[in-house]
Amino acid sequence: RQSIVIIRENNFGDQSIVAYLVLSSAIAPSISELRQFLKHKLPEYMIPNAFVMLDALPLTLNGKVNRKALPAPLINANSDNFVAPRNVLEQQLVQIWSDVLKVEQIGVRDNFFELGGHSLLAVHLLAQIQQKLNKDLSLSVLFKGATIEELANIIRTDSVASSWNPLVPLQSKGSKPPFFCVPGLGVTALNLYSLARLNTERPFYALQARGMDGKQPPHTQVEEIAKAYIQAIQTVQHQGPYLLGGHSFGGKVAFEMAQQLQQQRHQVGIVVIFDTTAPFHNRPSRSLDDEDDASLLCNLAFMFERLSGKNLSISHAKLKSLNSEEQLNYFLNDLKMNNLFSPDAQLSQIRGLLQVTKTHSQINYQPQTSHTTQIAIFRAMEEQSCSDPTMGWKPFSTKLSTYDTPGDHITMLTEPHVQVLAQQLGLCLEQVQQTFKV
Repeated sequence: RQSIVIIRENNFGDQSIVAYLVLSSAIAPSISELRQFLKHKLPEYMIPNAFVMLDALPLTLNGKVNRKALPAPLINANSDNFVAPRNVLEQQLVQIWSDVLKVEQIGVRDNFFELGGHSLLAVHLLAQIQQKLNKDLSLSVLFKGATIEELANIIRTDSVASSWNPLVPLQSKGSKPPFFCVPGLGVTALNLYSLARLNTERPFYALQARGMDGKQPPHTQVEEIAKAYIQAIQTVQHQGPYLLGGHSFGGKVAFEMAQQLQQQRHQVGIVVIFDTTAPFHNRPSRSLDDEDDASLLCNLAFMFERLSGKNLSISHAKLKSLNSEEQLNYFLNDLKMNNLFSPDAQLSQIRGLLQVTKTHSQINYQPQTSHTTQIAIFRAMEEQSCSDPTMGWKPFSTKLSTYDTPGDHITMLTEPHVQVLAQQLGLCLEQVQQTFKV
């Protein structure tokens, strides 16, 4: 019914074309439909970067359109079709696209040009990919792979095998000291994505276990894992105080990282423990044969369901009727159908995930007690099986603080509970910063 198009400048100094529309029908066209319509009317560079639907255009006292009162567009990916990054490469591309397009929460199937990208931004995007991923791509590649899913597949097909690097930058913005976090058993680095993106003032790095790609054997001792992770984080932060954390099994790895860093005379600001019971002595050792693959895959499926909110068709009875290779294929195909793994994911990834889970679950970690490490414990309120609020960590530190956070052991990391967890974590890390004056 009415429309007005203006040039807006954002906080970064970038200009974009924004269209404001008052609809004549209660049924709103999609942004994709609007763009497709305008492609037949306008050259590419004149198509708006954003569309804002209004009930009415704001007017001045003289009855003219009040351009100063037009709201800034909130550009987000299409939430109806949102698919989160499912592997490290997709996550790296999401971060680059977000920085270039100034768009929050990009899904791997969102189209670069429909999110406001144009030829000049495409050149900038490819330069960032070259700088951060060391991949020299031509502009034509972006037109072939205008989504992150497609572009990741092109890059992966063309790449040579690279050495394992556990460091995954989930959120690289912010001027505050970085936070390094270790995921738990069966949980990948990307499952910390929601927590990371809610802490926009502080870089957030996750640490991915060796062997997840199925190409290398996993570490067999917590001490080995911690040593490798320390080498990785010191490529980003050369000296302390370090801010460390870990969920479930990852909490024990983070604690061991603190021990080794302190032995190397580095300062550790804090170890944040996300719902992890303390290690204890004389725990009976577990064999890899104690639990069959079908049971482990069912446990992994349960975690994927809790993290994603989706229902998988994986059952122990169904898996037991299949041989080992068929089990992995069935598991992988179900995850692909639910957009939890990328369409080009290989069987080696499931095999790696299973092997890392089996190997790490049998580790009996018995650390030396350390009373100098500051520990913050975040307990899941829906699953407090341990009556001790410190979850057994009291013998390991005289500097303990505890937080109760909504959700259970898994859903504390997902919406909506992760909102509270992120806020609590932010306040906790701020207090540490003030103590160390960093």
